[in-house]
Amino acid sequence: MISYLSVVDNASGDGAYLEAVNGMPAYTEPLDWTIDFTVMITKGTTGQLTMTVDDNDPEVFTDLSSGAQVTLESHVGFFEMCYTIDVTADAGQSARVSIDLDVASNRGDTTGGTFSTWRSGSFTIDRCQLFGPAARIDP
Repeated sequence: MISYLSVVDNASGDGAYLEAVNGMPAYTEPLDWTIDFTVMITKGTTGQLTMTVDDNDPEVFTDLSSGAQVTLESHVGFFEMCYTIDVTADAGQSARVSIDLDVASNRGDTTGGTFSTWRSGSFTIDRCQLFGPAARIDP
């Protein structure tokens, strides 16, 4: 979708047409983001959770019983969050893993997602997701 915009000068009443550049909104406002990560597993156990945001140093969580939380400060625009979780299913069972992400900015933007899978044996969940602010044009 490509959007176009026109604005009116309050003093003169003249209109001005703003041409679309690439159809993507420009983000200039730095936001603080909080990423809450909840893992639920049945018929299995989880090893460690490793999270990276925009290829920065990974954060490693070994106890997922109370979830994990990562904070991204003064970030402009979209960011990529990647995570890996090691899982081992109980003997003769298929483990079900459900992941719930709640991502919120200090401006009130909220997003997130859920993912679930079930498998037997030992396996690794390895995923990346893109998050960012809602498009907004400030008056």
